[in-house]
Amino acid sequence: MLGGLLVALAALIALAASSGGSDSTDVVVAVRDLPAGVVLGPEDLALAAIDAPDVVLDRSVTDPAEVVGTTLRVDLAANEVVQRSAVDAVDVDTDRFELALDLAEAQAVGGRLRPGDQVLVVSGGDEPVELGPARVASVAAPVDALGGAGVVVVLGVDDPELARALGTLDDGDVRLIRITPGGDR
Repeated sequence: MLGGLLVALAALIALAASSGGSDSTDVVVAVRDLPAGVVLGPEDLALAAIDAPDVVLDRSVTDPAEVVGTTLRVDLAANEVVQRSAVDAVDVDTDRFELALDLAEAQAVGGRLRPGDQVLVVSGGDEPVELGPARVASVAAPVDALGGAGVVVVLGVDDPELARALGTLDDGDVRLIRITPGGDR
């Protein structure tokens, strides 16, 4: 649904830009096609002058520094305006840790995780222990000469204690539970 809204917004911006006018504003655009889940770097962004209604400009990013280091929630096409709703917020005062877990699909929501998903990290079998929340940075199939089913999940973790705890666990003891936005846990 968010993707559809962004496409409609991009069409509105294009229409506004083609209608002439003299009040252009610099907004941040993608310099090439960017898939959801990518962490934005300065090389991914540029400024472009557009004429658009205030309702569009109010939602548009106007300074590339605002979104460098954030993760895209949706695909962006080349030259598409970056909207604030298209990226995860970054708390610049928070340390960020990333670590990779080699998990069986059953430990990782059946292998259906996507970059940007919020997950709850749980450890243990018979009496599981909730370790804390994390964000999925990337998901890939493991390089396995035996053809085993599994996924390598890179988690972004803000809490240094959680990062430390995950670093000491055997991957077989970890289960990820996707947190559905707006849902109850």
